[in-house]
Amino acid sequence: ADAGLVCAETIPGTCPAEFVRIAWEDWFVDNGLWPVIVQFCAVVLSQLVAKPLYDTAIRRNSYFSKCVKTYIGNDQAHEVRHSGIVVLLSLAQVGSSLLQTVMWTMNVYNHRVSDFVTVALAVGSAIDIIKWFLHRLQGSFLLHSFFEMDALIDVLTIVPAIIFLSRETCECDHAWLSLHYLRIYHLLFNFLKIRETGQLEHINDFMQTILLSILRLGCLVMISAGTIFTLEVLGDPSFMVDNFVRTAGGDNISFAQMVYWIIISITTVGYGDFAPRNVISRAATSGFVVVGVGYIFWIQLQFQNAWSMAREGSGRYRKATKDSEHIVVILCFRGSSKPEQMASLVRGFLDEVLHDGGHNNWPFVVFFAPTFWSPTASGSPGKTFQEFLRECGFGTEMSGRVSYLVGDVTDKASLGRAGVGYSSMTFLIPQTNTSVPDQDDELNIYTASAIRNFFPDVRLRLMLLRPRSKELALQAGIELSRCFSLRELKAHMLAQNIRCRGFLPMISGMMMSADAQDLEKALRQAAPVAAKSPDPAPFIMTSAPLSIFRRRTSTRGSARTTELSRSSTQDVHRNSTMLQQQEWVEQYMEGLSRSVFGFELSEDFTGYKFGMAVSRIFKETGAVVVGIFKAGRVSICPQDKIPLAPHTICFAICRSREDLVAVARSDVDESHWREKVFRARHMQVKRMQTEGPHFAAVELLGKYVRTSMVQKVPEPSVPNSAEDAFPNGMLPPVTKKRTSSKEKMNGVMRSTSSYAEGDSDSEDGQDLSALRMRRNGSMPHNR
Repeated sequence: ADAGLVCAETIPGTCPAEFVRIAWEDWFVDNGLWPVIVQFCAVVLSQLVAKPLYDTAIRRNSYFSKCVKTYIGNDQAHEVRHSGIVVLLSLAQVGSSLLQTVMWTMNVYNHRVSDFVTVALAVGSAIDIIKWFLHRLQGSFLLHSFFEMDALIDVLTIVPAIIFLSRETCECDHAWLSLHYLRIYHLLFNFLKIRETGQLEHINDFMQTILLSILRLGCLVMISAGTIFTLEVLGDPSFMVDNFVRTAGGDNISFAQMVYWIIISITTVGYGDFAPRNVISRAATSGFVVVGVGYIFWIQLQFQNAWSMAREGSGRYRKATKDSEHIVVILCFRGSSKPEQMASLVRGFLDEVLHDGGHNNWPFVVFFAPTFWSPTASGSPGKTFQEFLRECGFGTEMSGRVSYLVGDVTDKASLGRAGVGYSSMTFLIPQTNTSVPDQDDELNIYTASAIRNFFPDVRLRLMLLRPRSKELALQAGIELSRCFSLRELKAHMLAQNIRCRGFLPMISGMMMSADAQDLEKALRQAAPVAAKSPDPAPFIMTSAPLSIFRRRTSTRGSARTTELSRSSTQDVHRNSTMLQQQEWVEQYMEGLSRSVFGFELSEDFTGYKFGMAVSRIFKETGAVVVGIFKAGRVSICPQDKIPLAPHTICFAICRSREDLVAVARSDVDESHWREKVFRARHMQVKRMQTEGPHFAAVELLGKYVRTSMVQKVPEPSVPNSAEDAFPNGMLPPVTKKRTSSKEKMNGVMRSTSSYAEGDSDSEDGQDLSALRMRRNGSMPHNR
């Protein structure tokens, strides 16, 4: 029958066929060699030219940086504010890729490229080139962005299309057999990109899952079918021609054919194109198939377990380069708690460490915890830590610098996997919302001591919850400057903010990294509220924020400092009329212009109460005294009535040290107070180290003994009234009972027990009388 007639047969392979011969060498030059050359040139040019220009433009041109982060996104800011451009180009590439896939299917049946296909190929290639450049811009022209799946598919399809379109007359007979069936992957890729922008929130999760499953299945079928079809049409290259051996049974076999046949047999596929004929080979095949099928299932089980563990938690940290630095953050939580409960703390930590202003000096961050980030009921990992980072908007480069390991926080081998011994800094962070803070502090102190014993040179920072746990940490061998109490910081900041308005904004400004874009964002957010203000008087901003911005960026390059100084001044003058008496903005900017300074009071304040001294200093200098140094420690806003001693060391909030000249001691250098503080701290640390961990262990043991005794002794019954106690109506005479020394000591022990059990967080309360007696030397240490 004529090959052009429509075949009426329904059995595949019986229709008339056209014999096509395509040379492997010609096809590989256009579809393999030229794409590899273009990919190599693109990588070299991007690293030598494009990436330096991009980094310079991002650092110096604030308008370009703003446009990239707002409309396109980059590796540091994955979430864009206006996703219209990204969504529009993604939809255009979806349509172009779908059209090119359909045209490729028509070409493999027609064995030629029509004029309509040529026009569609030109339009699609233009869209693909724009989208390719946009994706590399989103990846900040980093090296790994050129080897992503979408980038490789673009090169393998765009370059052959350009070669075909550049020829005036196509003399080749293989132009219709291209790799454009791979573009079906862009449907899946752009669907995921659009979903990341939040444009599919109106579609429920069930429908999104169905669409995603259909796209994945379609990509798998199309790519597999297209690859097998292309390889079958091209045939074996000259260096892969098989050499067959004819057996006595009349079969043509080779070693490659036997490898192919045994694989499809033990995977239970079994095409039936070959079967052993000899008895001995059939017996061997039976044994191999039984063993192979069982082994395949065992491999699947091992792969599943390995995949579950490899998602996060396994492995070890390895230095990317010889000079690379890394920080270890040990997340300490107990019982049924999960690390994901510390998500806000982890995110805030990473926001500051991996701030986009200093991405050239980012350290590597290793989080180490005793269990998975989001474990399921069976203990296996649920949502991974990397998925959490993507949800928080951290880019590829940021996520690549953060790792999450699982292991025993008190095991030397496990800590060695995280690189604690050679880390730049190791933080030990507890669970802040725990219900048993005392026990958590004790276990964390034990963990810190174990780490110091394993790695004596480690730079450790221990965060505790209770203020009184710091003394236990000092007795256990942790330096005073290496541990701090979270609740103590919170209480002091809250107390000071009540007395000094704007204190918390000032502390926030000192702890947060800011640049000109952050300032502009704050001004833009304040403008709508300012427009509704009844008082139209504009708020004239001071130069305080400019100085703080210059200070923050001075360590990140002189060019950036100069640019911020110039751009910030322009932004302030351009946006000054936008603000109308914004009280919170005024307090925030005022807080940013102040800092904390230490000094020694002059003799004129000897005998003053703390409140009187604070009031006089504020009237004379405008500075706010927030604390004094006494008894070897800083006391924030002391409420006692004890007069100030001569030359008391104070800490005040003011603009500069010159504001304190009128009230400070003038006969000594300004560094004299530091020497006194260091000397007192050194004596205190020496005393704690002399007591040593044995004293801490005895104190901890005594606490547990007292706790167990209190829980076992029943409380005595208390009469409801005096009449119940004395039924005859005769009340005893009121006498003043003399307190014996033994009862005094029992009272001291009860107050110490109350202090250990957490009845009071303030060291100014009566429950800490025993602690004062021991510090003053009136109570022996060997309790």
